[in-house]
Amino acid sequence: MKPDEFEKNLERQGLRKIPNAWREQILRAALVAAEQNSPRPSPLASRRSVWWRELLWPCPQVWAGLATVWVFIVLMNFGLAEKSSSGVAVAPPPSKEVLLALREQRRALERALEPDEPAAEPPKRFFPRPRSEGNPRVATG
Repeated sequence: MKPDEFEKNLERQGLRKIPNAWREQILRAALVAAEQNSPRPSPLASRRSVWWRELLWPCPQVWAGLATVWVFIVLMNFGLAEKSSSGVAVAPPPSKEVLLALREQRRALERALEPDEPAAEPPKRFFPRPRSEGNPRVATG
């Protein structure tokens, strides 16, 4: 029998309905196999993992990498903060000679910035006056 003839024979035959008893047995066996193959987590664990899976669903590798970078940054900040705090030295207060020298410098700066001449009077404001170009005579006639 050639493949074309076989296909034609199949087309001529109608589809038969599966007996109900067989259908029920097949479905029961499939359900039992599915239950045996899937482990059942505790209800509490399944609730906790659901929101984590939804949060990390788009790309969990990226989220894990980002978390690793943040942990590294936090650790570096704590490491640097401990080193820098121990190396800070407190400066002693300035001596009396230094304070006197600073006061003298401030006085010299104030004297240098004082103007030599008294301030000039501010310029008077200009108010325009009416101009007289003669009395224009109006010819009436």
